[in-house]
Amino acid sequence: MKFDVGICAYNERENVRNLLEFLHSENFRNELNYIYVVCSGCTDNTEAVVKEYSIQHSNTILLYEEERCGKPSAINKLLSQKLAPVLIFIAADNIPKRGSIDKLVEKFHDEQVGGVNGHPIPKGGFEFNEIMWIIHHYYLKFEDEAKKLIHLTGEFCAFRPVLSPLPLDVLCDDAWMATKLKHLKYKITYEPDAISYFKSPINISEYVKQRSRNLWGHSQIKHRTLTTTLFNDPVYTIRVLISALKDMNVLRFLFMVFIELYCLLKSKFYKRGNMWDKIDCTTEE
Repeated sequence: MKFDVGICAYNERENVRNLLEFLHSENFRNELNYIYVVCSGCTDNTEAVVKEYSIQHSNTILLYEEERCGKPSAINKLLSQKLAPVLIFIAADNIPKRGSIDKLVEKFHDEQVGGVNGHPIPKGGFEFNEIMWIIHHYYLKFEDEAKKLIHLTGEFCAFRPVLSPLPLDVLCDDAWMATKLKHLKYKITYEPDAISYFKSPINISEYVKQRSRNLWGHSQIKHRTLTTTLFNDPVYTIRVLISALKDMNVLRFLFMVFIELYCLLKSKFYKRGNMWDKIDCTTEE
């Protein structure tokens, strides 16, 4: 099956280099068509790295935005291309595990599948971020088993590029795309063995900044009368939390709950804007 890769990058020079090197060295079972990298208002020469690869590899395409206009604008630039039947979306700070992209693509042999979540795992940084992503894993797993999944992770996922342009003021673009695919009668699923490692917020302050923004984004979607994608069923919420507790220390988990409540409160006062502030993340490879 043919597929394209789409990457949205803002000041990710070093990891974009590593990501492109990974993509060009992977032996795909499926047919990679093009790699599109949208560089939006970068100030660290990220676009120069991509341009270098585009000269060496004709299937690497640089899509340049002079000003940073937000992730929805970058995604719209991807959607405006003549794309393969499947688009693999990878955040620019990610490096997938070998074989993971093929695992996502192969889900689309089922014509009813419109989107597939990968399994992002944070690398280093603020340790409690790992707990949140363990919870995220169980949420995807149980909702998928119940065929009720309405979520795409913006770190690493795949979807059919049949969507109309995203509104530019949407903050959680991944949740927006998932709900729109559901409205088009496609199903969303999860492939836990399709793993990608990504940079984690370096401390609690950066984590709170990121998490508060994310919670506001989900609230924004709910306010627009789309289905909320975050723990929309209390039964599954309880099941997810019980399962997650098996993988972590209880005191750490309770501290994480306190932080989550604080982020929820802080999200009510989040500034209304469509661009995610750059946060300090782990840098080790």
